[in-house]
Order: sequence, then structure tokens, then C-alpha cells
Amino acid sequence: MTMWKAMALLATGFAVPATAQVSTQVAGDLRCITILSAATATVPENQRPQMAAIVLYFIGRVDGAAPGLDLTAEIKRIVPTLGALNVGDEAKRCAAILTEKGAQLQDVGKALQEEGKAQGAK
Repeated sequence: MTMWKAMALLATGFAVPATAQVSTQVAGDLRCITILSAATATVPENQRPQMAAIVLYFIGRVDGAAPGLDLTAEIKRIVPTLGALNVGDEAKRCAAILTEKGAQLQDVGKALQEEGKAQGAK
């Protein structure tokens, strides 16, 4: 599947009413959705579920920050600008967000393990 077919499939699944303007965070998250969706078509089949989960994470961020945003319209607006974007820098920015959230999740897991050990010692 080509990058553009992947983008078209993503875009057709999320048509809801549009909002007037998006925040900087939402605009960045939309770029992450667009770039990572396109990249999903290029990764090995066994890595696609992880890529889909990452895309869904960013869709959740967008939905939380801008409920009702027309993802189809926004992605269609972004796709033509991909050539002008430094996709490598954008991918690094998206990865940094995921790394930060991953570290937070690990901290939660460690805290829960420590709490479980402390309760087990009682």
C-alpha cells in the first residue's frame, strides 16, 4: 500500500464536523498522525499493529483537545504540505512525545510494583 493510499484510508474513516482553528498542539498531533500513518505502510507487517497503536494515541490526543474536529479535512490539508515539512524532524518530535509518555507509564508501573511489594510485606 502506498503512503497516499494509507492516508486516504485514514482520512475516510474519521469524518466529523470541523472546528474553525486548531491549537499548536493539535496541529502537531495532526502532523504526527499524517506522517506515522504514511510510515505504517512502509514497516514490516509484524510492526504495523504497533504503528497503528501509536497513530491511535495521537488521534486520542486530538480528540481530547479538539472534539469534533474533522480529521479528514485536516489530513487532506496537511498531505500536500508534507514535501515542505522536514519529515525527519517531525518524526523525531513525535517520537519525543511518545518517549516522554512511555517514561511516565514506566514510572507508574514501578510505583505500583513498589506499592504491591510493600503491601505484601505487611
